[in-house]
Amino acid sequence: SQKMDSLGYKYNYVNGKLQNNKLNWVKDSVTNTTLYANDLESQAAFSSTSVFNYEYDEIGNLVADSSEGIRKSVGGIKWNVYGKIIEINKVDVGSAANNIDRVKKITYTYDASGNRISKKIENMLVAQPSIIRGMFVMRAET
Repeated sequence: SQKMDSLGYKYNYVNGKLQNNKLNWVKDSVTNTTLYANDLESQAAFSSTSVFNYEYDEIGNLVADSSEGIRKSVGGIKWNVYGKIIEINKVDVGSAANNIDRVKKITYTYDASGNRISKKIENMLVAQPSIIRGMFVMRAET
């Protein structure tokens, strides 16, 4: 039997001290991706400390997961004041055409006790942000 994963985790350390519990990315040392259909693959650029797979808001809620196509530029993950996810906006990776992303918007509603009572899934088309300079159009990478 072959290994499925051998995972390493990257957190924020400065001078050997952990700064917070926000995970930056996960690296899988097992590189044979054909063995398992739903295997986690390595995330982000491991040689760079400025590129992270996960992004968080000021209070530590996850707001983006780039390997899953959940980007802040299309809405990311939105939370209510009770710490419940109310919306996830996920880009269909590889679907971009003519500067348009196909985005799946998932919204949740909760009752007064905090129990989820509904889940709604919508498919949308979202224009990618662009900056026009002279004769060239540069698409902002997210």
